[in-house]
Amino acid sequence: IKNEIDSGYLVPLNKEGTLHTTIFHLKNETSVVKSVTQLNNKDSLLKTQDNSSLSRYLTADNGSFKSVSIIGGGSFLISSVSKIGELATENERQHIIIAPSVKVKEFLKNNLEKNNTVLTVNEFLKDGGDTGKKLISLYQSENMKLDAVNDILNNEKKNDSVIVSIDTKTKNSEGLFTDVLRKAEVDNFMVIDKNENKKTYFINDVDKSDRVNLAAKQYMTLSLTNKDAIIQVSDDKTKNMVNEQVRNTLKDNGFLSDKKITIRNENRVYLDESN
Repeated sequence: IKNEIDSGYLVPLNKEGTLHTTIFHLKNETSVVKSVTQLNNKDSLLKTQDNSSLSRYLTADNGSFKSVSIIGGGSFLISSVSKIGELATENERQHIIIAPSVKVKEFLKNNLEKNNTVLTVNEFLKDGGDTGKKLISLYQSENMKLDAVNDILNNEKKNDSVIVSIDTKTKNSEGLFTDVLRKAEVDNFMVIDKNENKKTYFINDVDKSDRVNLAAKQYMTLSLTNKDAIIQVSDDKTKNMVNEQVRNTLKDNGFLSDKKITIRNENRVYLDESN
């Protein structure tokens, strides 16, 4: 590492010398921030009749670079990207979605309307479509290489394009495009899926001996409110203990009969020369 630093290839990022980057990456960071600033100083002139919070944010000022974080399930992500596509159509712009991989591209193509053009980063850099007005969504920008994002921004700031960076929070590491935006204090808008049917509860400070009883109690509570309950455990031994405790709890509360029916669905068959 010392030789790389002495040669100028590696640049230390902290005084302790525990974090480094390449001079190439550092130049890309500088160039990306410069391009984002230049785009933000250009009027996008986007207008909308839609009253959703996402559409209002994208048209709130005239900057041509927008950063959004979308947190939610697959259907929520698709509906949010579709909303951006509708905004593009409303403003007579071509909506191009750039995906970080072929897998993500296929997911988007299979779930979005046909009026959205979906390309991988490499496909876009090779042939980014016509030079007309475009609204470009960088989908999962947290998974895009910084040099590729730099090339996209450098090309499109000349074409009067509007760029929307979409961070889906699948990765959060030092030096990523989304990390560079955060350090540069670029305004970011959060879009969060508020599905009231999805609730996660964390119960802390439970003794190991009480976990089975607590799981059975929670199961009973959910059952009484007509909610489906699934208890996930790590091994067969715990599974049998939980199942037994849940049955006993249901019996004690009159939800399960004491009667038992044993059904044998498998019999061992021993094969030898006689059969």
